[in-house]
Amino acid sequence: MLYFGGILHLSVALFLTVLVNTIALATTYWLSIWVDAYETGGENINVAFYAGIYALVINMLAATEGITSAVYQRGAWVAGRRLHAAMMRAVMGAPLSWWKDVPVGRVINRFSQDIKSLYVTSSSMSFVLPGIYMVVPWMGQVSGLPQIGGLELTLPETP
Repeated sequence: MLYFGGILHLSVALFLTVLVNTIALATTYWLSIWVDAYETGGENINVAFYAGIYALVINMLAATEGITSAVYQRGAWVAGRRLHAAMMRAVMGAPLSWWKDVPVGRVINRFSQDIKSLYVTSSSMSFVLPGIYMVVPWMGQVSGLPQIGGLELTLPETP
């Protein structure tokens, strides 16, 4: 737990996980309310109202999932960095008899794999942020709302 970033970081990660699951449950609940409105009100319902609330909930879900992913990515990176530093201290403090028994290639391979995993973890965030910028306008178009919060949401024209 301390390698992950401490009690506060773990608490934030767990809270965000519960929040993401709650919002995901809220999307299905709102869809059931929307379907019930068709059953009770017939064709005289305000579709823009239900679609707007659904778009809002979906956008909240996307935002909280992105934040949760970033929190877990940071925790994994901090834990990897701390474990790597502890391993480096242990290896450098090992007696010469240990170095005589363990091949140097095995030690170098282990350290290179740890560094590789740190770079893979940190570079995966580069795929999350551009995805958010592409998905948010698309969600506005799918929901049928021309504007959300005063911002015009349009997709680029395809040639």
